[in-house]
Amino acid sequence: MFIIRDTVSGKAGDVLPSLRRFSWANGDHGFNGKPGLIHGDEKIYGIDIVTTGAGDEVSESEPVYDAGSDTFTVTRTLSDPALTDERKAAFRDEVNRAAGEARLQYITPGDGQAMSYREKLDEAKACLAAYATEPDFTTANPPAGTYPLLESEVGIKGANAWKVAELVNTTFLAWKTAEAAINNLRLRAANDLDAAATAGAARTIVDAINWPRPAS
Repeated sequence: MFIIRDTVSGKAGDVLPSLRRFSWANGDHGFNGKPGLIHGDEKIYGIDIVTTGAGDEVSESEPVYDAGSDTFTVTRTLSDPALTDERKAAFRDEVNRAAGEARLQYITPGDGQAMSYREKLDEAKACLAAYATEPDFTTANPPAGTYPLLESEVGIKGANAWKVAELVNTTFLAWKTAEAAINNLRLRAANDLDAAATAGAARTIVDAINWPRPAS
């Protein structure tokens, strides 16, 4: 049984030392199946190779044996591959997915829900335009059914339709500010990715995006 396994992690351009221990009953040492060094009971211990960051291409030096520690040291270098059209498209998809996830922090997905938001916002704007303050609304006491969507949330989101309207409008303004930021970040990332030459540069662009989040 002959297994080559070890752990490598880092980012593009890193030089990563990797130690591999060979343990055989006869005391011989070897590396990676080199002729004349492998015997019938060879074993190599470690865990599977893992690479992170942009480096999806790995170059390896020749092993250097150290008798004191009974290890071979191999220098592994993660490369920074060119940003092909395929890789660029994958990075753009990642940005678009992240933008969508950022939006979902502010809204509930679905066409029906979007229509509900629009109708409720229209009611909220009409209510706040008709009644500048809550006392104005209370004094006027508009009949039931004037603002049906707002009224459906009375006792849940607010004490009356005017308070619900105020909350709906505040939530909309927060979403509008966030959406402007999300759109700007998405478009800037797309432009930066167009100018990037390597996968490492593209990864840096994507990882640097700080998507807005609602205040907790």
